[in-house]
Amino acid sequence: MRGAPALALFTRAQATAAATIVRFPMAATETWPIQEFTYLAPARCINTTVADRKVWVDEYWAKADPAFVHGEGAESFLEFIQRVQVFLDRLADAPGNQVAVFSHGQFMSALAWLLVRQPTHIDSEMMRDWRTYEIENHVENCWGYSIIEAPDGTWSLGHVLNPHGVPFRAGEAMSVCGTMLLYTGKLHVEPEGSSASARDQKPDQPTFL
Repeated sequence: MRGAPALALFTRAQATAAATIVRFPMAATETWPIQEFTYLAPARCINTTVADRKVWVDEYWAKADPAFVHGEGAESFLEFIQRVQVFLDRLADAPGNQVAVFSHGQFMSALAWLLVRQPTHIDSEMMRDWRTYEIENHVENCWGYSIIEAPDGTWSLGHVLNPHGVPFRAGEAMSVCGTMLLYTGKLHVEPEGSSASARDQKPDQPTFL
């Protein structure tokens, strides 16, 4: 694996990434703001059950207002999608050819949705569309995606990754455990007539974000 894995702010993702960091002790590590989407105000959720919060959840998605903030500590859907886009832009400048990102299900679903739908703007219709997409393509614990950046800078959705490890493009494979993993890679095009480089023969240490 060449390049970089990434940690989210929440402890669950950090704990999952810790095992991979041990496996690659020379890898650089970084923490990026790729935490889960919190659309309900945390303080209002104290001492509540899933059933209690369901009313708020249903109201939030029925309202479908991308700019609406439920309360202190929550973020709007628009802010959430902007955070995902900033991550993708920042990822394009990350060092190395490969980056493993330990994050959370809704964040990964939003990233996959951006790559599949390629929305030009975020409105109520797009907000409802993402909600449907996230439910229909729910990212289970230990599952994730691979995404690929082409030489022209465009990104595409690759394989779905399961806990047993799914072959990546170019015959690479990795198994994951714990929370969710997003594996990204940058396609490298060798000049015509060139031979494999020493780096291709001996992969660099990954970087952990």
